Amino acid sequence: MNKKSPRLTTIGIIFSLVALMIVFQILRVQNDPVMVAFSEDKTRVSSYLPIKHEAERGRIYDINGKLLAGSKTVYQLGINLAVTENDGRNPNTITQTIMQYFGEEYKLDEAAIFEAASKPFNDQLEGHIYHQFYSLDNIPQSTIDELTALRQYYEENRLRFLENASPKERTRVNELPSLRGLVWTPHLQRYYPEDDLASNILGFATFLNRDGTIGQFGLEGYYNTKLAAEDKISYLALQLYDDFYIEDIPIGQSLILTIDAVVQAEIENILDEAVERYDADSGTIIVMNPKNGEIIAMTTTPRANPNQYWYWQEALGNDVISTQQKNNEADEEGDIEEEVFEDEEAQENTAIVSQNRYNKAIMDTYEPGSVFKVVTMAIALQNEAVQPDTVYDDTGHIEVGYREITNWNQQGMGRLDMGECLRKSSNVCLAWVNTQTGVEKFYEGLHAFGLDRRTNIDLAGETVYPLKEPGTLDWRPVELGRQAYGHGIALTPIQMMMAISAIPNNGRIMAPHVLKSIVVDSMQYNNTPQVFANPISPEIAKTVNDMLIISPDPTETETWNAFVEGYSLCGKTGTALKAIPGGYSDRETNATFVGWGPAEDAKFMVYVWIDNPKTATFASMVSAPVFAEVAEYLLTYYQIPPDEIRLKTVSGEVAP
Repeated sequence: MNKKSPRLTTIGIIFSLVALMIVFQILRVQNDPVMVAFSEDKTRVSSYLPIKHEAERGRIYDINGKLLAGSKTVYQLGINLAVTENDGRNPNTITQTIMQYFGEEYKLDEAAIFEAASKPFNDQLEGHIYHQFYSLDNIPQSTIDELTALRQYYEENRLRFLENASPKERTRVNELPSLRGLVWTPHLQRYYPEDDLASNILGFATFLNRDGTIGQFGLEGYYNTKLAAEDKISYLALQLYDDFYIEDIPIGQSLILTIDAVVQAEIENILDEAVERYDADSGTIIVMNPKNGEIIAMTTTPRANPNQYWYWQEALGNDVISTQQKNNEADEEGDIEEEVFEDEEAQENTAIVSQNRYNKAIMDTYEPGSVFKVVTMAIALQNEAVQPDTVYDDTGHIEVGYREITNWNQQGMGRLDMGECLRKSSNVCLAWVNTQTGVEKFYEGLHAFGLDRRTNIDLAGETVYPLKEPGTLDWRPVELGRQAYGHGIALTPIQMMMAISAIPNNGRIMAPHVLKSIVVDSMQYNNTPQVFANPISPEIAKTVNDMLIISPDPTETETWNAFVEGYSLCGKTGTALKAIPGGYSDRETNATFVGWGPAEDAKFMVYVWIDNPKTATFASMVSAPVFAEVAEYLLTYYQIPPDEIRLKTVSGEVAP
């Protein structure tokens, strides 16, 4: 019987232990979470081609579903170096084609293009599976269609040559013109199909920065995080028969606006014509439903095309500066229907303003002038400081805070009740009314009307300037009289409009907004109107409303030029002198009109601001006719019958 060699036994044990250790190591690696993840990552990189699914920015629609902002397909043009010259890449044809289509626009160097088109393929470079050495971006679909047709033409020529050429001649096929190797890949670009329509509301998205598109101004800025969506990566299996699932292309949340694009277009036309007619620096019109705060239209001039957003500052003028900067350095306006101050007094009492022309409706503050008298009278009546039938003898001047206040023409208007004070726009009367209200109640009223804060409209960049009021460094006792008629107080058009909207809406101010609904994952969620403030009672609102009914008689009211035949409308004018170094200009003005209708049940409210009209001066001659033009259009558009039909009753019932 043979005995086993101790040496063989030892070797056997060693091999057995090594085998066990290998098996143990295999099991450990297979179950180690870190190693599993590493292995999966390596498998994915080597077995799958990553494909990026570019997210689509959320779309923006008007209230009727008209697309105002969306995405369109554009292309990145490049040279695929993996297509060699033996495969038909022709550097000469590629170079000449690129120069013909893009040389002038992109300021291309022909020698550099030819060098790129001749570059040999290097599989050690990153992305060697599909390597583009030279690229141009944002090429429109129309150009790609032309390039596609040209490439097809060259390919057909190539086929005809091969069909008719001898075997020896076929070796020269790669000398023929060819666009093989010239490639284009699609991606999405922000697009505004109506160009500059509602551009001051929409803002723009910086789509040229594909890695970091950011919304600027307006809706694009305010709702940027909702409109934006993250790109997704999926992996195309390179191994045969592997499953591949195409990811859904991500899309941001879409917005449905309160804006009516039809009304917006008409209002823009009216404003553009008015600015030209009066040779004004700029203008602003806002159309709103005072019952729910919905902005129907909002336009300013000048406007920029968001499809070419990089020109926006040039389009809006060289004096566009940041709100913060302007808030710190600018002086503002006075009121022609008010007193004309001496230089020293004017300089110390001008309000500070801001200017940023992208959307003057929410970004520019200015002294609104006599339209502010509506608020002054409402506060006084709410506090029972005066009654509608209270009579004041306007002698043409009054002293408030040891300073004299006069009417615009330095003359008195005689005995006036409170309605006449408003309709004839007496500075002296409204200053007196404020002395009856008192400092404490007046400024409490301004706070109640929300004039000390932003309206929080859902547009980026809203400006606010602090009120001059007791306790602030620039307040003086005369402010009680001057601010009564909108002098020495800086507000944005949207602030002023919202405050006055309490009159046609039974004393309530609704929060202004341009978002009607938001669409998330195919589900639509409606925006609920919110109450912004409730400064006066319904009874006081109706009283002031009745005081402001527009008459065609110029001896009765300053608003006669805003009269629309057949309709009872309400409104108020305001003409504010603009500030210049050392005081106020005696020529440059801001002409404002605010109005609504029908008087008994307002369906719309309109705010008009014409900045520095030169062919006329007063709001009654400038802004009032613009309001009438807008009102006539809206009455027709909304099919609102005239008074004789709308208010006629038969047997106690409203006639059909």
